[in-house]
Amino acid sequence: MVLMKRGMGARLVVWLATLYRRMPVKPLNKWLARAYREYLNSGNGHSLVIKNIDGINYELDLREAIDYAMYVSGSREPETTRALKRLCKPGDVVFDIGANVGSHTLPIASYVGSDGKVYAFEPVPWAINRMSRNVELNTFANLVLEPIALSDVNEEKEMKFRVSFKIGSKSGVGKDGKIDGSWWDECEQVRVRLEKLDDYVASHEINRLDLIKLDVDGFEGKVIRGGLQTLKRFLPDIIMEVAPAWTEMRGDDVRDILKMLQTLGYAFYQEGDFRPIDNLSERIAALPSEGGFNILASVRKLEQG
Repeated sequence: MVLMKRGMGARLVVWLATLYRRMPVKPLNKWLARAYREYLNSGNGHSLVIKNIDGINYELDLREAIDYAMYVSGSREPETTRALKRLCKPGDVVFDIGANVGSHTLPIASYVGSDGKVYAFEPVPWAINRMSRNVELNTFANLVLEPIALSDVNEEKEMKFRVSFKIGSKSGVGKDGKIDGSWWDECEQVRVRLEKLDDYVASHEINRLDLIKLDVDGFEGKVIRGGLQTLKRFLPDIIMEVAPAWTEMRGDDVRDILKMLQTLGYAFYQEGDFRPIDNLSERIAALPSEGGFNILASVRKLEQG
């Protein structure tokens, strides 16, 4: 009952904030924005609400940018959500690599149905706990949560990851294209188990893989190198982030990653409408220092639209 009362208060505040945001003239904008953040950060559970989005229950923390966008718009990445819905079929096996709090994991589980399966990989305890809470609020029996980081090595080590993105926080990338201190200040130091995708697939006797959603803040190249045999075997569709600054930080070049996929027969498509990307190198070169976008890699001929 207490949580419900707190949730009702948060809903009212968010509704008022959304209404204000739609006004053509916004008096007291800075003051109200500060007051809004202070309310959500005031403790006592004010920021937590439970909301049903497309038949799925989530516990959302409205201080978090991902959660807030889900509460207001239904998704933080609407094009990714639509692409996943188009690509996933009943019975599919999907890897969500970099699952965070499960904002895409749970919808994927609904798309593939009881005959399908979703493996969600997320190494940071904060995110795992929040994703587990969201799973508890639903009845999916086709989800496997894995607290590991897929990479190109098998080892345990201390690493810094960022999974919490507070409203109003900085992007973490400076004008020089380098990751600045604001990013590292928001990271969590964790001891994580790294495992090659190929070894995970072999040890779990996975005999089908239809789709990979890959968003791991620059570790994409390491995940792909550690899973080349799996990709050759199953040729799954891949939705992945292309963000040069993050990839460079991890010691890779995004163009090398794309070439690895091309050698396997992959072509690249726009996430929003599945149209072929003919000028991918030019698009990457034109990105601002902090820029990035998602692409769809597939060996299939996709229906556009």
